[in-house]
Amino acid sequence: MEKKDIIKICSLLAILLILLVPRFYRLQKNKNKLRTQIQFQKQRIEQLKKENTALEKEIQLLIEDPDYREEVARNEMGLIKKGEIIYRTAPEN
Repeated sequence: MEKKDIIKICSLLAILLILLVPRFYRLQKNKNKLRTQIQFQKQRIEQLKKENTALEKEIQLLIEDPDYREEVARNEMGLIKKGEIIYRTAPEN
């Protein structure tokens, strides 16, 4: 191989490196960002699974336990039985 051929090959390699290294860096940066997002989403999925389990348990209680149903109706919806009178006291200031 002649000296000119070696210089051409080295020049071509240098140009390729100049073009490809920044792209590789950006790809690595994006890859790390995506990994972080995936980890966050996995944690979110686990959190939502726990919330779903809790909600499923509450649904079962509402379906199966009339006392619990009544308690929720009274506390969260303000329902009262026919003939009941509610007494509320004003908070002291």
